[in-house]
Amino acid sequence: MDKVVLALMSGVAAPVIADNTPYVRTIADGLSQMPLQEKQNAIIRLILEEGASDQALSVAHEVERSWNNGEFDTAIELLDRLAELTNLENAAVSGDWRTPAPTVQPSRFGTDALISNRDSVLQVEVEVHVETGNLIAVVLQESDGWLYSMFSSFSDDGGNTWYEKSFLKSNLVIGPISAAMMSDYCYVAYNFSNTVELRRYRYDTGYREDWFPGGYAIPIYNGSIKELSLVANDGWPGDVDLFLVISETSGELILYRLDVFLLMFTPVNTGISDCDRGLDAIAASSEWFPVFISYII
Repeated sequence: MDKVVLALMSGVAAPVIADNTPYVRTIADGLSQMPLQEKQNAIIRLILEEGASDQALSVAHEVERSWNNGEFDTAIELLDRLAELTNLENAAVSGDWRTPAPTVQPSRFGTDALISNRDSVLQVEVEVHVETGNLIAVVLQESDGWLYSMFSSFSDDGGNTWYEKSFLKSNLVIGPISAAMMSDYCYVAYNFSNTVELRRYRYDTGYREDWFPGGYAIPIYNGSIKELSLVANDGWPGDVDLFLVISETSGELILYRLDVFLLMFTPVNTGISDCDRGLDAIAASSEWFPVFISYII
């Protein structure tokens, strides 16, 4: 019997490759496909796979310098050389917009305001800095020439207008994500290639800020997870800490107490091993029970 097959085409041409060979995008593909306006606006930093050689790191710095000086073709050519030294399938691009990218507000949304213009949004986390009313949203997106992108968006007028500030782009899986505001930063925990990392964004600019020179993020946990929830106890007297709850694929819940000033991460035994889904947490005003956790079994 004849078979009728419907082929769904994305409209984006892919390189010609051998039959039955899957095409895997790299950061070179993503960077080369960025619109010229975004290329000119982006200050980038490459994140190479763990254990990359000193030679690979040196070439990566050359790529960054060329790109950030507007020499985009040179940067793309250097990426070909970099691909011979490290696996670019496991790399990522972190960066900031020189000029914050505004979200265009169509009239059809009435009094509602768009946080992001981008399609294929997977998750959004929104936090408020109580003293100023500034809002920071972290948007996790799929597609746009990459598999995954994570953006920070910022509003200093109560959410009426939003501007993209920083981004993370990769073809490795990003997410789930969770955010919490504490003191001068919006902290974001996210799963990146089976490693849970923590980033931070300034309350007054929305831009990402390194922990130390070269420290764009700090790793907390390595392994396969289902969900995570980040909360802060910023609103009660005593030590100010972040708490991160991670749901492993086995159903076990792990609680981390994060001292972001000393960069110490203390695991706390929850005794919970039957979490199926629906993980959530809230910080409480008690030193004995600082976090309440809910989940579905």
